[in-house]
Amino acid sequence: MRLTFEDRLKMCEDYVLRGKSLSHISEKNGNYDITNLKYLINLYKKFGSEVFLKVSTLTGFLLSKLSSEINNYLLTIKIQENLRLLLKTIPRLKDYSLKFFCK
Repeated sequence: MRLTFEDRLKMCEDYVLRGKSLSHISEKNGNYDITNLKYLINLYKKFGSEVFLKVSTLTGFLLSKLSSEINNYLLTIKIQENLRLLLKTIPRLKDYSLKFFCK
């Protein structure tokens, strides 16, 4: 069973604010792993409920950052390819210049 971020927030609030035990919260939510629950609770204690509520903005930010990184990578590949082609043509330019301009 997949839990939504609201469900995860409710589990954290049950533990921190209402004082319910980890095993009770785990059983109530389909035997959710207690280690994962502890991780979520630590996130809640450190950052608050914003971590669980602003997931869509975080996801959008990460996707835009990933998109820009991919574009930078592709640009780097294009530059490398053009540089490789240029370096291949340089000896030809040297031969051409020696042949016609240095007689």
